[in-house]
Amino acid sequence: MSSTHAIIIGKFLPPHKGHEFLIRFAQSLFPSLTIVVDCTPHQELPTELRVKWLRELFPSVEVVGLTQPTPQEPSEHPQFWEFWKNTLQTASSKPITHVVASETYGVKLAEALGATFIPCNPSRDTVNISATRVKQDPKNHWHQLINPAKPYFTKLIRLMGPESTGKSTLAKNLAQKLDCPYVPEYAKDFIIVKGGVTQEDMPLFATGQTAQIQAALEVNQRNPYVICDTCPLTTKVWTNTLYGTTLEITAPHTFDLTFLIYPTNPWVGDVHRNVLKDSHTEDSRLKMFNDMLKELQQTGCNPIILKGSFEENEAQALEAINNLTFNLP
Repeated sequence: MSSTHAIIIGKFLPPHKGHEFLIRFAQSLFPSLTIVVDCTPHQELPTELRVKWLRELFPSVEVVGLTQPTPQEPSEHPQFWEFWKNTLQTASSKPITHVVASETYGVKLAEALGATFIPCNPSRDTVNISATRVKQDPKNHWHQLINPAKPYFTKLIRLMGPESTGKSTLAKNLAQKLDCPYVPEYAKDFIIVKGGVTQEDMPLFATGQTAQIQAALEVNQRNPYVICDTCPLTTKVWTNTLYGTTLEITAPHTFDLTFLIYPTNPWVGDVHRNVLKDSHTEDSRLKMFNDMLKELQQTGCNPIILKGSFEENEAQALEAINNLTFNLP
């Protein structure tokens, strides 16, 4: 079908595995294909975001986003089918010869375009999912989203705290219980390998942590959570503590939950700890806690402060995570 050009029109609110099946079906039939992302009056996700996700998944396919709200039913426009004919012909870079759809509107749309209708699994037996079900319950249908959309619907959770508060152990336990990725503390791994730290290392600690978080978001296929053992803000606090300077950091990630752990538990020595000579003292640990709290509050974040035993902290954290809502904006 080298001289043909097919079109798929959809809202993709949000784009899911059923949409992916439809597009891959069309790709196998038509080397030349345009996907048109509709723009509705009250859409929960911006058109440009859905276009971005589909382009990531199908880089060889033309993906076009409409910029103005369109009528969804014939009763909404006196020349409904003529409107869609003109809109789609303008959106497509080539003359349209085929319309691929799983909905019955495809018949009438193809007729308006003077094209041939190609149905694709209208019973939806192959991938039994709908955008409505995903929107109503994104958490339990997260696996049905296309991969580029998953980070948007993933809850990013960070833990912060002074040394020897059980932060890393708690982060690992939470990730294990939630069956989701655990992002370790980049600086800790670096110090263990290198055997020390200098002021010149601090920017790398911040950017390395950010890079690990982003990578975990993109490769995560398990569950809609990523647990982060610290964030670049911790590096900023430590830079000021160790060297008396302010480290400028970028903050590309928005965290859905932040836990700040109070130094309730007794000090336990470790190979990377006691960076300061008095790191183990109560005064030093309380100062670090307060410095972290201040930095968080200056960014508009009011963390959940965990002050109990390790078991109590874990129970409180799990309860807060389970209470997160996954509704679309």
